[in-house]
Amino acid sequence: MKKEFRNKKLGIYQNGSSLPRCYWRKCGRKKAPSVLIKCGDCDEKVEIYYDKYGIEINGINASVEWWKGFFDYIFNKSQ
Repeated sequence: MKKEFRNKKLGIYQNGSSLPRCYWRKCGRKKAPSVLIKCGDCDEKVEIYYDKYGIEINGINASVEWWKGFFDYIFNKSQ
């Protein structure tokens, strides 16, 4: 893993903005593997569960292709 994805402390800054804190969790008996992304300045968070069937972001289930299209639309619209 790259060093910038291992931030686990509040207030780490790069280029004037705080870096998000990322935690990876392996799958358990009843839960899919997940990524927990927390704000670098506060305790706001986004939890992403994923498996071979799709992705769930904060309780919203959709296919991988749908999420790719959604984020592609969002990021390209701002340019």
